[in-house]
Amino acid sequence: MKQKEAPIKNLIQKITQVLHKYERMEKLPLVITIDGGDPLTVSTKEVHTIEVIGNHQEINITDVAGHFGITKSGASQMVSKLEKKGFVERRQSAHSNKEYWLYLTQTGWAAYHTHERMHGEERVDLFEHLSEFPVSELDKTAQILGALEKTLDARLEQADLKKA
Repeated sequence: MKQKEAPIKNLIQKITQVLHKYERMEKLPLVITIDGGDPLTVSTKEVHTIEVIGNHQEINITDVAGHFGITKSGASQMVSKLEKKGFVERRQSAHSNKEYWLYLTQTGWAAYHTHERMHGEERVDLFEHLSEFPVSELDKTAQILGALEKTLDARLEQADLKKA
């Protein structure tokens, strides 16, 4: 175990750095202009929610929450913000009076496509960097991140229990 201590600490430090940079990136706004109109500003978190809704037919609040690993309340708050901004609309499910499906509006689709174009180059770059690694290393990294996720889930669960 002593032999693994330094590499584990280095890995944790690198993961922490990446998470902090990702958190900073999440706060950067995306500016969308539709048909020469006034620019609209959308946060990264908002546009990622738009992306999830745009990628799925008949998605609901529970599905959005599950996708991001957040509470239904958090997902509902985000969707409500997007509704007020005119990016998303809720429609009652045909088979249940209690369930609502989420759909993108025309403005939502414009944000979706702007985000897609922006990330297209980034994703190509990331795929190029990651394709340099053997599949076995990519699989191992996914396992490591899974272990991190379990630790974070346990911490969040403890925090949720303390709130209740």
